[in-house]
Amino acid sequence: MLSRKNHVRINRMLRKHLYSFNAPRWSELRAIGQSKLAKSTSIWVFVIPFMAKLIGESKDLEISLGGKAFVFELGLPFNWQLLLYSSLFFLIGTLTYLCFCPYLIQKYKNYPDFKSNGKASRTIISNFERLILSKKDYRHISECKSDKALEVFICDYVENGKQLIDGRNLLNKHVVGDVLFKAKIKHDSMQEAFNYIYNFSEDLSLVARQAIFIFYGLGFLGLLIILLQNIVYVINA
Repeated sequence: MLSRKNHVRINRMLRKHLYSFNAPRWSELRAIGQSKLAKSTSIWVFVIPFMAKLIGESKDLEISLGGKAFVFELGLPFNWQLLLYSSLFFLIGTLTYLCFCPYLIQKYKNYPDFKSNGKASRTIISNFERLILSKKDYRHISECKSDKALEVFICDYVENGKQLIDGRNLLNKHVVGDVLFKAKIKHDSMQEAFNYIYNFSEDLSLVARQAIFIFYGLGFLGLLIILLQNIVYVINA
């Protein structure tokens, strides 16, 4: 068995390599998941099992023409198992995206989109609060000393922000909750405040972004293999 010291060392090494693998930002993953190819492929995870069962229970089609019998073997015109796996990877990637992607990025493409939905400054603050007070992300912020991100937000975009946080510990969740509860965004800083939190959200939950990127990558790889197989089949026909 590994000693505790070796276990910690291996764990640190794995985390180092894991965090060295950067992944697309949340808005980029959204663009991939919302592409027509990814959306249409995800549907096959529900269609293929039904089609495979239907064809499996069907007999070969026999047609008589001019006294000659022609037998047609029923089957899907592609590697349906591979398409099923590809669609499954896209579906898992999309579900992971829906679970972990920050709310602002999921719902809005930019500030004009946010504003057109009639949202107020309180929505911006409440979403920032939800992000930094979540247990996992708040720990990540503390480790990376990104509590400064909150300080910058309060000082630059909130009315009387400096007085609001003067002498207070922004690594304390209760203090942060109280500060954001009292915060009110400056009227002329709404767009800048939105963009600040939007950009802050883009790089959160690295492991989830890595997983989604891998799932989408496997999905596209499966489709590429199917395409190449069909090209080879046509050439050899």
